[in-house]
Amino acid sequence: MKNSKLILLGMLLMGIMFLGFQCSSTELTSAKLYIQQKNWDKAIETLNTEVTKNPKSDEGYFLLGTVYSEQDNVDKMIESFDKSLAISNKFEKNIGEYKAFQWANNFNRGVSLFQRGNKVTDEDSSKMYFDMAINAYNKAIMLEPDSAETYRNLAFVYLTTNKTEESIEPLKKIIELAKVSTPPTIGINSSELEKEFGKPDTIVETKYKELDATLYVYNKDNLNVYLENSTVVGYERIIKSDGAEEGYQYLGEVYYTLGANLMNDFKFNSNPQDSIKAMDYYDKSIVTLEEGLKKYPVNSEMQVARTSAYIGAGRIAEAIIASKILVENEPDNKIYHYNYGVLLLNSEKYAEAETQLLEALKIDPEYENAIYNLGVTYVKWGTAMNKEAEQQGIISEDYKKKYEAALPYLEKVVEKDQTNVAIWELLGKVYSVLGMTEDANNAFKKADELR
Repeated sequence: MKNSKLILLGMLLMGIMFLGFQCSSTELTSAKLYIQQKNWDKAIETLNTEVTKNPKSDEGYFLLGTVYSEQDNVDKMIESFDKSLAISNKFEKNIGEYKAFQWANNFNRGVSLFQRGNKVTDEDSSKMYFDMAINAYNKAIMLEPDSAETYRNLAFVYLTTNKTEESIEPLKKIIELAKVSTPPTIGINSSELEKEFGKPDTIVETKYKELDATLYVYNKDNLNVYLENSTVVGYERIIKSDGAEEGYQYLGEVYYTLGANLMNDFKFNSNPQDSIKAMDYYDKSIVTLEEGLKKYPVNSEMQVARTSAYIGAGRIAEAIIASKILVENEPDNKIYHYNYGVLLLNSEKYAEAETQLLEALKIDPEYENAIYNLGVTYVKWGTAMNKEAEQQGIISEDYKKKYEAALPYLEKVVEKDQTNVAIWELLGKVYSVLGMTEDANNAFKKADELR
């Protein structure tokens, strides 16, 4: 929060009064009296007359901006202030203070409204507060478009209200604000610099490597450029990490979620356009997360999201490599071992899948998903061994050892969930292969009863 910018609006208005009445037109004098009386409508009417009669009235436009600020009409406030600054920079400091005040006012309003929306239980009231918070944050962005914190909060409101697509732009903006642009060429003159980067946001006389230099600050490009005698002699990159890591993470997750939702739609309606668009979102997720991981390589949330995006995009080999890295980075994380194991299982790498799933169960012996998939691993492993033996014309009972290994895990699954039809059927098949006829019949019977 930019506390240094927070100043009382009353002090700002008092400052206006001290601008004085000398050398003012009748309209300006009257407008200042209306402002003192807080008669905003009359003040606006009078000031509009002033700027119509005198289009170069920097003070008229400035005072219009202050009145619109009182009415929380941010669009009109900014428009009026811009017109004043286009005429002169006489009120530049005052305008900066007003914008800072209104930025903080709207930012804090957004925070308060978001919190109220989270607290109320009535759905309509909650939606109303969230919509008002979105409006407040958008006003704050108009006032200070380089505040990553505002974009972050706006994105969270969108995500909270399931406006997933709407969250994309503020998240992209967070990343953009943190990026460092290509620096200027040393030796070019100020005209060439401004041709490439535009007018600087700030110009300051300073020192640079013992030189008397002029500093050009380019906020949008995250650059400080130093000139001596109107020639570029050096630059510094302004590193802005405010929210950038979260920006990459959440944007990658948003793209993945949109892709997954479209793939679910595709499964139900078979519209090929849903599948195509889903793949596009998966690709965007991967690109975003890979770029983020270059800057924040130890962010496990990004690594997990990237793995999910790889899987969604059908890039299984890359998903396996990514999962292996997660396991190596956090060997005590049962979920990482489990996910890696399932990928290996689906790639028919049964021995490696067994290793990972056993590691997951070593960490948590009651981890039901790992129990189930380890049982499935042994069944598929045994089936593959038997098929290979038949293809080679070999008679072998070795595959049954894998079925035997599967039994305790599959039986444990139905102990925990007696209503699992699929496992009862799988158990029946395993019992049958192992010659356990009575157990097989009971398992198939149980499956039939549950249908």
